[in-house]
Amino acid sequence: MREHWCDASTPRLSKRRSLTYLQHLLIDTARPLLELGDLTVQQIADQVGYGDTSSFARLFRERVGLSPGAYRRRFRPENGIEPSSK
Repeated sequence: MREHWCDASTPRLSKRRSLTYLQHLLIDTARPLLELGDLTVQQIADQVGYGDTSSFARLFRERVGLSPGAYRRRFRPENGIEPSSK
C-alpha cells in the first residue's frame, strides 16, 4: 500500500489546489529572503526549491505582480529610507 503525504485527518486536495498551495509557500518563503537577505535571485530560487531561475521569476511575477528584482528594490529596508535613530 502506498503512503500518502497527508494523513486521514487531512482533506485531500486536488493536484491543482496542491500545486497552487505549494507555489504560495514558495513565494511566501522567498519574500523575506528578497527583502532582508543578500542572496541573488538564483540563490533564492534554489533555496526555495526552484531549480530554474526563470521559472521562479515568472511564477513570482504572476503571483506578486512584480519581478523578484523589482520586489527587492521596492521592499528592501535600505531603499533610501534610513531608520530613525533615537
